[in-house]
Amino acid sequence: MRIKPLIVKRLRQAGALLLLASAIALPSVLIVLPVLARHQQLAEDVSAGRARLGRLQAAIQTERALLKPGAAPVAATGLFLGSGNEAALLAALQSRLVDLATSSGVRVLSSSQLPSRDDSGLRADGVRLNFRAELERVQRLLHSIESSRPLMFVEVAELRADWSAAPAGQQVAPVIDAVLDVYAVADPVGAGKEQAP
Repeated sequence: MRIKPLIVKRLRQAGALLLLASAIALPSVLIVLPVLARHQQLAEDVSAGRARLGRLQAAIQTERALLKPGAAPVAATGLFLGSGNEAALLAALQSRLVDLATSSGVRVLSSSQLPSRDDSGLRADGVRLNFRAELERVQRLLHSIESSRPLMFVEVAELRADWSAAPAGQQVAPVIDAVLDVYAVADPVGAGKEQAP
């Protein structure tokens, strides 16, 4: 008869120990897991920040090389549109864009000059292109605009697919009606020289 109360006592002690262990372990897990997840997120943010810092340091080194005495002037690098008369620069930009379109197999329907903009002391001149072409040629033109010099950027792109030219029942790429607003930055060094008395 004494064995049964002893077993019950041992089971109660084991249950109490299990309850104590779970009372200690459960809050620890509830606290530790979120801390570990936050640590992982912060480690990923630091890693992305290091990559961004590396890209910025490379850009700074390139800029410093351009600004060294005896280095080619910024205008000579071809990064900017140039300096001089605004109308001449817009005409040059318009001509350059039409040439890029032609080399991409795109026939420009019309082009017009956009108002120049000043942003942080830099003047951006723009041209609007209207054209109609197959999707592959539009992609080729966009790539050539954004990878050529002077540096140009597409600010607005309105693209509408026209499926009416496709024969019924055939799967072909649509013809794209496109309007692009393209800007290039005028040479800030040359612009500053122009304004000096």
